Amino acid sequence: RVGMAVDTLAETGAGVVGTNDGAHPLVQKGRHATHPLVRRSYIEEQGGTFDGTGEIYSESYSHQWVDTELVRTAMLRGQWAFAERSVVRHLHPIWGTAPMDATYEKALLDTAQDQRLFAERMGQMRGLQRRSRGRRAVR
Repeated sequence: RVGMAVDTLAETGAGVVGTNDGAHPLVQKGRHATHPLVRRSYIEEQGGTFDGTGEIYSESYSHQWVDTELVRTAMLRGQWAFAERSVVRHLHPIWGTAPMDATYEKALLDTAQDQRLFAERMGQMRGLQRRSRGRRAVR
């Protein structure tokens, strides 16, 4: 079913296309993706982060919220599309579809820290957007 997401990339021209993970509530509403497809040209031309702290995902985070930042950045840029019928199951202990292991335990330790960082970074991005909207080209 990944082919459906590739079709959505082609049909919409979006830089980031979300797939349906079958679990996350925001994914079910088409407003998030735990397993997105990302167009190479989008990354080469704009980057996946608003400030260049990583090629696709910001390297500022410990583990979580990187996908949320990628998706929100694409949405704010008008580069988001969702392929509801492209199902890529998210196997994760939170959803009861995978066992807890050392990697998940480590990631969950930093959830609050990563969430605060995401809120801070989104505030910075919105501030940059407001300032750029007020600028006019000088000839």
